[in-house]
Amino acid sequence: MLPFLNSSLFLKQQLIDAINGEDFTLALLEAMSEQGIPEYPLENEVSLEQISNEFAAGISFVPAPGVRALICDGKRGLPRALYVNGSQFAFGKNDQEWFEVLASGGVLNATCCQDAPSFTFLETLTTLINNGYWEWFEG
Repeated sequence: MLPFLNSSLFLKQQLIDAINGEDFTLALLEAMSEQGIPEYPLENEVSLEQISNEFAAGISFVPAPGVRALICDGKRGLPRALYVNGSQFAFGKNDQEWFEVLASGGVLNATCCQDAPSFTFLETLTTLINNGYWEWFEG
């Protein structure tokens, strides 16, 4: 009985170590954001320049129905990243406010934050729009 107990404790410790590892947490964040929502790419993809111009002109964007984003704040050794349908979008500390607004699921436009959006933010928004996860707000 003692050898079984030792191997059981060993397996339990391996599981605990795996759960406490960074790889597990990253995989969990990706899995939690996975919604099984198919990508509905735009027939004519939009460019970063188009999105940047529309954003500056006051156009608003919203997540497509059913899309929700998760955000990781970069604490405890984890990346600062947005997760949408299993995809990770890393961002810097200076972009935190913009990505929090994006993750909130509300209407997104140029007036949401005090600072201008960064290239990284606009590139992420462009990718989300081209994949069909975000769309133009018509309200």
